[in-house]
Amino acid sequence: MKLMVVDDETATRNGILKYVHWTELGIEQIKAAGSALEALRISSVWEPDIVISDIRMPDMDGVTLCRKLKEMLPACCLIFISGYADKENLIAAISLSAVSFVEKPFSIEELEAAIQKAVDHCFASHETAYLKSSLRCNMPVIEEYVVKGLVREEITDELLDNCRFLEFPLDQKTCFQVLLFEAREAIKVRAEFLGTILPYFEERQERTLKYFRSERELVMILFSPEKGCFIKESIQNTIMEVIERLNREGIPLFCAAGSVVRGYEQIAASFGKAEQMKEELFFTGYGSASFYRKNGGERTTSGQLMKLSEIEEAIRRYDVPGICKWEERLYRTIRRGSVCSVSEIRKVYFQLLYAVECAALKLLHQEVVRTGDEIWCTACAARTLEELHSCFIEAAEKKLAPSHEREGLSDTVFQVICQIKKDYSREDLDITTLADSVYLTPTYLSNLFKKETGFTIGQYITLVRIKAAKELLGDKSLKLYQVAEQCGYSDQNYFAKIFKRQEGINPSDFRKTRM
Repeated sequence: MKLMVVDDETATRNGILKYVHWTELGIEQIKAAGSALEALRISSVWEPDIVISDIRMPDMDGVTLCRKLKEMLPACCLIFISGYADKENLIAAISLSAVSFVEKPFSIEELEAAIQKAVDHCFASHETAYLKSSLRCNMPVIEEYVVKGLVREEITDELLDNCRFLEFPLDQKTCFQVLLFEAREAIKVRAEFLGTILPYFEERQERTLKYFRSERELVMILFSPEKGCFIKESIQNTIMEVIERLNREGIPLFCAAGSVVRGYEQIAASFGKAEQMKEELFFTGYGSASFYRKNGGERTTSGQLMKLSEIEEAIRRYDVPGICKWEERLYRTIRRGSVCSVSEIRKVYFQLLYAVECAALKLLHQEVVRTGDEIWCTACAARTLEELHSCFIEAAEKKLAPSHEREGLSDTVFQVICQIKKDYSREDLDITTLADSVYLTPTYLSNLFKKETGFTIGQYITLVRIKAAKELLGDKSLKLYQVAEQCGYSDQNYFAKIFKRQEGINPSDFRKTRM
């Protein structure tokens, strides 16, 4: 603790410095000034916690000095000493929140009592400032705790105390509304995201409490003294403005607005309605909003699953254009009206994704088919119908060969082609291995393959390997022997010979043309 004595009388100044028991009072550093101007100069650098100042001094009176000190050091504690305890000086001391006013002549005990009071006041102020600073740092944590408790209807005395700290209204007149915002992708900079949203509501003189439920979701409690502020179209317009703004900034957003309720105990009910309205996101997609309506606006479902026979038949034929055509009809049917619930729609797409996975396994596009649980997780991860639609089309196009590759080919030859494309890096890939995989003799398979493709199996394996080698040669980090090994050739020189025979140029020169 630092203390400064300001008095133009040398005897008084020195007496205070000499006789006060500073260590016992907790004063660690002491300075003295013989004038107000000297005191200001010292304070600008040293910043005392406590100032003992005479009131009547020649260059500047103590009251003016202390006003300037308070402007410079608002937390500084003041003790006035004076031989003139007039009303004017007392009023000035009060206005500056002086800790004590000590009249001259005074005893050391009187002054020490005033100093002790100032020390206690300083410690209390420092503790309060620290607590406030800590609370400011923990404000988001407190806010999250309060919002979670209110929306879950877990109201405790501790929660109510935190509500009061946040100046959150606990009366039965204030109206509340829960808003659920969800972004299509993780919100990377939360402060910027909030900095975009909150001003729209602040302009309407509405307050908010909020917390991020996940990387993509924000739960917000909106409150205002008048219910009308919520039910006006302007609140809907405000939310749509927020959504459009963030869309333009590359953050597609959806908002579900719950019911307007009166009294903090009903916030959980508003949250429940917002969760119901959030189901609309599945159908409408991002860049939209859904507002609770008491008598209407909810989707009805028939509980009847759509017929999938046309799509499943197209999957069995590996007819990707046909798959896309029939699935597009299914997608548009669901968009026009809810023929079944969201959970049932997910089951439909799970069934279709599983059919694609099984067809892909048959074609040997992958070594192990995904489990049903993994496919169901994929279906559930899609937050919108559009995402489910895109997920299915992508899987069909990626896992099932385009129809033009299959045109005119039997199932057997097509399966052999798929296995060659999958296993071309195996050095032991040959006619015998392929014939065993389709339960035919090598001779019969060789003749069938040549008849349908115009290539021998050996020629086709070479074509696939050289095509892969051309791609790998574009990677400068790979040595030529590594490229050869990844394409099924253990002998680099033999690989180079085959490559030049196919392409008319050796691998090293071909690589130079790609750089």
